[in-house]
Amino acid sequence: MKKLIKFFLMFLIICVYYTSQLLATGFNSIHTSDGINVIAVGDSGLIFRSTNSGTIWSGFIYGSENLRSVFSYGNDVWFSGN
Repeated sequence: MKKLIKFFLMFLIICVYYTSQLLATGFNSIHTSDGINVIAVGDSGLIFRSTNSGTIWSGFIYGSENLRSVFSYGNDVWFSGN
């Protein structure tokens, strides 16, 4: 039983650490072309996307550059970094 509790606590600590690393940097640019589909970009290649006006977000990592700007038109999305 003690091993199970130790495993669960270690798993919980790892999950909290990686989640905080993913969300800690913030957004550098946010764009929506229709108010429903929202794209946001941040440092270390972070890209966030929402298809329901920002209620639920999906996170992606694209490379390791700091992404500074995002723009979308229809189904096309452009972003730039340094």
